[in-house]
Amino acid sequence: MIRLYTTNQSIIDVVQNVADGKGYQAEILNKLDANELAASVEDLSILVFDLTSATLSTDAVISALDSQDPELLPPVLYILASPADIELVTQMGSIVNQDYIFVPLEPVQLGARFEVLKMLGQRRRLTMETAITDRLTGLYNRKYFLRRLEEELYRSVRYKYSVGVLLAVVDFSTDTGQLTEQTGTEVITQIADYLKGRLRRSDIVARFKWDNFAFLLPDITIEDSKSVAEDVKNKLELLGVSTDGQNVRISVSLGHVLFPVDGLGSAIEVVEALEECTFKAKTGGSGEISYYQSAQRK
Repeated sequence: MIRLYTTNQSIIDVVQNVADGKGYQAEILNKLDANELAASVEDLSILVFDLTSATLSTDAVISALDSQDPELLPPVLYILASPADIELVTQMGSIVNQDYIFVPLEPVQLGARFEVLKMLGQRRRLTMETAITDRLTGLYNRKYFLRRLEEELYRSVRYKYSVGVLLAVVDFSTDTGQLTEQTGTEVITQIADYLKGRLRRSDIVARFKWDNFAFLLPDITIEDSKSVAEDVKNKLELLGVSTDGQNVRISVSLGHVLFPVDGLGSAIEVVEALEECTFKAKTGGSGEISYYQSAQRK
């Protein structure tokens, strides 16, 4: 889907006609809302911002795009008044695929830009999916999680909201005590399949290590974050998993950090705190939840 932000009816008409001619679905919005964009960005193939519109400032566009997950942003096309305005969009250089076009819009040029941007967006998403996911489970991988964690910690301070971070260590056993590598692999993949789609669209779940799963919960209250932690633990332990004709029992030891918190200022420090929490949860009795307190660290 192509999304256009503008209040100019003549621009709407040209974009709509070109989109119809190319077989693209077009959506027109006259107001930019960063939260709404984040909720729908994965469904968009191209974003078009009319910077000639009096109600759409460059600063507002920069702020809205800066608050998004850069991995999910589609290619962006800016509509400008003249070549002198090109400097405006150079401020948005962090976007991988971006282009510009001038008013009055020429349908043939606009159609060509749509085709190129859509192709570039499809290629980039395919490449990114390969680079950021775990091959066995299809969940995000450790490297991507750490990068997103660092970005989200920065955003939480800038936009003044809390971020919940969880680390779940999964232990499993059978009545016979025989756990082969194949059994472990099948259990891990079944757990991952269960976790997919269980959280909000804005949340991240990753396979952090062999039997460790990490969760990133942006813009969440302490009550809701603790509720998610308890739900993850309880649901995984009740998950009916069987392989090689054996029923597998699952136990989860879980660490929980709500950021910002005194004593933690980086993604590495948060991960270290989570690992301390999971160790405490496991040694205190497998299947516990340990909530990080700033006083834990001396």
